Amino acid sequence: MTDIFKIITPLLLLLSLFYYYRRSGFVLQRLFLVWLFSFFAFGQNYLFHFREVHQIIQLTLSFLAIGYCIKNNSLTRPPIYFFIFGFFIFISLVFNGFDSDASSACINFLSIFVFFWAFICRKDVIANFNVVLKFWCSSAVILSLAAILESLVTGVGRSEVTFANPNYLAYVLGTGFCLTSILKTKNIILIRLIIFVGILATASRSGIVFVGLFILSEIWYSKSAQKKLFMSMILVAGVIFIVTFLQKNRDGSEASDGERLLISNIVLEIVNDRPMVGVGWGRFTNEFNSYAATIPNVVLSTGDEIDFSNRERLVTHNDYFRIAAELGLPALIFALFATVLNFKLLLKLNPQIRLWLFPVWLGVVAFSLGHNNLNNVTFWLFFWMPYLYTRLRYTV
Repeated sequence: MTDIFKIITPLLLLLSLFYYYRRSGFVLQRLFLVWLFSFFAFGQNYLFHFREVHQIIQLTLSFLAIGYCIKNNSLTRPPIYFFIFGFFIFISLVFNGFDSDASSACINFLSIFVFFWAFICRKDVIANFNVVLKFWCSSAVILSLAAILESLVTGVGRSEVTFANPNYLAYVLGTGFCLTSILKTKNIILIRLIIFVGILATASRSGIVFVGLFILSEIWYSKSAQKKLFMSMILVAGVIFIVTFLQKNRDGSEASDGERLLISNIVLEIVNDRPMVGVGWGRFTNEFNSYAATIPNVVLSTGDEIDFSNRERLVTHNDYFRIAAELGLPALIFALFATVLNFKLLLKLNPQIRLWLFPVWLGVVAFSLGHNNLNNVTFWLFFWMPYLYTRLRYTV
């Protein structure tokens, strides 16, 4: 029954794409909108061959964009931070070998690099980014309505719609909730309510974090004492309600937390064993078993134990853990430096940009603390946005 939503929802997203495609003013922005539609509709949609369709679309659009820039003599300089990160990847594989998982991870990184170079590093794309952000908000509303209907019709505990995991749907919805700051419409409260209920339908704690950060941002930047008090009351009441709601609708949440704790112990063991180069980019899934056998099991409050004796492959569920385990401490230091740098630059941006980017950026970073998101183009987009705005002096 849930497969119906994986088919129908892309059609609704396509209607939204047509609307914003016609409102877009130039070629590269239109190509970016097409990619974003593909990401929402097919990026993690494993029904039929939708996932492969998205990969083909991403590669095709990247080369079309680069070709367009070459033709118009407007190709920008490749982003230096990708070269730095790529250097750490290269060194890790030189010392650890190259297998199928490493090959897949490298291809994914290269595809993100090409796409980022083709679109994100261009001033004319980001300077007129409002159309893209509005399309994201529109798509978040469509995906939220689909998530709500999926939950009501199928009775599924955690909606995922076109995504393979409810948390990644919540990531898109949470980001969309924060981006509503750019909208100028009388229906803003209704839009936020729809997206909020959609996040609840995913029962994702990560999605709720975006909402909490949005409210904190509103409290921080508001000049009205009454608004500060009102938003603070909403935040406190929301935390109490949502924690209760999610605890009731998330079976096995304690086991999931216990699993993450065990993974962190494995990562520490890997870092202790291979501090400079890790186990190699993309190779944690193959290497964790050899370290898991030496780590004590985690005991839950129920008395059950969490162990990985029957697990053949596992991810770190944390991007910083992944970098430390697969690339080593030098790469982790670079990642932490980049995080601090972007946060400082974020605080210096003009208020109009900071209003929407502040909760989005914090939400994206917080999401990476509980999930692996380095294979997601939009992570790199929002993570480096403060740096891009500062370096190229973008205005929205």
